[in-house]
Amino acid sequence: ALRQQQPNGWFACNCLVRSDAPLTHTIGYTLQGLLELGVLAGRDDFVSAVRKTADAIIPRIHPSGYLPGMFYADWEPARFSSCLTGSAQVAIVCYRLGELTRDNRYRDAADRLVDHLKAVQDVETPIVEAHGALPGSFPLFGEYMRGGYPNWATKYLLDALLLQDRAGAAPR
Repeated sequence: ALRQQQPNGWFACNCLVRSDAPLTHTIGYTLQGLLELGVLAGRDDFVSAVRKTADAIIPRIHPSGYLPGMFYADWEPARFSSCLTGSAQVAIVCYRLGELTRDNRYRDAADRLVDHLKAVQDVETPIVEAHGALPGSFPLFGEYMRGGYPNWATKYLLDALLLQDRAGAAPR
């Protein structure tokens, strides 16, 4: 995987469907896997690779916490809908990097992402099965899981919320 990383932090071949513009969800899988493996194996080169990519993503997070759901290799957005699963995964990676490095930029980025996810989490639906769920995309009919509420989106949001709590972030 490290041999796939470009100088700008981009990882080639990290999508199941579109190799030219992967989802933040598959980017998140790459980052989470490398980060946790790097920590467990004591591989600083893995952690450094994740930092390089996170450092490229953070400037693309809107102050509101919105993150485009797909990117091209030059880090330009490929779509303007957000893949909320990917946003949650990137938040998880940023919280973990903040813990490991004590660099507040990562925690700040993660907090922005999580604040956005909280804002779009469906807590007012009359559909009992969807209450508290996180849609696949924002807007709901965006590119990823159009009109759906994948259970893994909510799972990653919960993981991010636990890390936010562990970081001692004040709710906004």
